[in-house]
This record gives sequence, structure tokens and C-alpha cells, in this order.
Amino acid sequence: MDKIQQSVRTLLMDHLAAIEPLTVNLSLGGTVVKVDNTSHYRINDEIYLISSSVGFAETSIIKDIPDDKTIIINPPSVRGWTVAENAYVQKAVNHQFIKRINIGDLKIIPSFPTITITATSESNEWYTLQRTMHDYKFNIRVYVLADNFERTNIFLIKLAEQIREILLDHIRPIVDGHSYPLTADLPIGSTVVNVSDTSEFKVGGAVFLRDRNPAPHHDEAYVRKILDGTTLAIHHATQFDYLMSRNAELIRVDRLLYDTRPESINYGYVQTPGGGPLMQAADISWFAKEMITRQGNILT
Repeated sequence: MDKIQQSVRTLLMDHLAAIEPLTVNLSLGGTVVKVDNTSHYRINDEIYLISSSVGFAETSIIKDIPDDKTIIINPPSVRGWTVAENAYVQKAVNHQFIKRINIGDLKIIPSFPTITITATSESNEWYTLQRTMHDYKFNIRVYVLADNFERTNIFLIKLAEQIREILLDHIRPIVDGHSYPLTADLPIGSTVVNVSDTSEFKVGGAVFLRDRNPAPHHDEAYVRKILDGTTLAIHHATQFDYLMSRNAELIRVDRLLYDTRPESINYGYVQTPGGGPLMQAADISWFAKEMITRQGNILT
């Protein structure tokens, strides 16, 4: 279960606190922001334009993501941002930075907002004579400091809903994934994939295709045939094109979570131990299911 927790933490970090340096200067009043990768952003995301070398940051909202390297913002920038000053874009829900995402619940919350990911239970049952089905359950808790202002309640709900949508968008989070960059572009409708080495792939093994194009843009497939040392065939034609210029990759998955879902969210208040501050919290119940093949089973 620990690897699943680590996978979920990486997923939330990538999408709740996405950071991308500017690749082209943004002028005063500009709305077109150029970065290297837009795949971790969504339309209507709240962001900061910021630089570590200047004592200033400005807030904005993403209004469009036309391609893998372009973000359209509104309102227009109130100052110029340059590559030379190491300017970057950072996502911040409700324009508040996530302070930490922790594995396991915390007795003391040192800063807010904080997210914890805790394993709560595991059950299994025989599915066939050589397969077991495992059902893992986790609690994802969001903490914000309680106060008398409406904005805190609004922020907590927005953050919990963002986590819910990220988890729903990634119903098969990658656990024990191994990346193989494509060695040739893969047009839409293709079934033959070129990588540098196919020796670790197995017929019937699960794979993911993705690149840096904005979501939704990925394919899930199974290996149909190993054609040679650098080429394999997948069982269905791709729904999108995958380009080397967008860092296209084929991901071999040794563990496949075939079903996951954030099934409920509960809101309330939490008192920290030792008379610490009162916090508002959202508990997200998330489950993951996995099928494990057991080759050594013997019917006796």
C-alpha cells in the first residue's frame, strides 16, 4: 500500500502545486504565457506569476490552454516578467500555496494548508484459482486553519473538490511505472510503437501512452505482440497522436489499479492535540482495486 500512497502524493503534488518556468518574456499587459509543459494545469486554475529574484508576485487565472506550451491568463499581467529573472507560473488553489503533502496523519500540523494521505484498510478475496482481488482504502485529509471568515470555508471546499477532480481524472494512477521515450512520432490511429528497448515488455502487459499535450490526452492499452527489439504492437489504435517534440513516452506498468474513486467527502472541525489551533478539515475517502496473479498457487 505504501507505493500507492507515494503515487497519490506525487499525483497531487504535480497537479496542486504545478510550477513551470517561463520560456518567453511576458510583457506588461500580456496574456499569453509561454512555458515548457502545460499538462499539469487546467482552465480556471488560480495561479501566481512569481520570481525568486524579485520581491513581487501577482495573481491571475488560466482562461485557456491552446497547446502544450501556451497558457492564456486573465487579467493581463500588471508588470513584465522575464526569463532572465527566473520568472515562473505556480498553481495555487484560492491563491494559497500548499504547505505540505504528508504520508500518514500528523499529530501536530505545523503549517496550513496541509494534506495527509493515510492507509486505513485492505481486504482481498479469491477471484480465480490463481488471482486475488485486493481492495485498498485510504483517507485523504485536507487541513486549513479555522477562523471566522467565509473565505476559509470556501477555500476548504475548493481544495477538496480539486483533489476529487484530479483523482477522478487519474482513475489509474501509475504505480511502479517505467518510462520509455518514443523514438518515432506516433500518429492517431496507430498500433505500432517504437521505443529504444522492448526486452522488459511482456505480451498482455499494461502500458500507458502520454505526452505533454493538455488533458485529456492519453491512451491505456495492452501489449499485443513484441515485433522486435525496438518495436511492439498494442491491442487497439491510439485515440491521439504522440509526438517526440512533446516528450511522448510509453509507460510500462507492473501494477495496474483497475478501479479507483474518491467515493465521499466529509467536512468538519478538528482540534489539534495539546490545545493547538482549531482546524477545518475535509476527509476524502478514496479506494483502489488491484488484481494480483499468483503463479505459484497449486490446487491441492
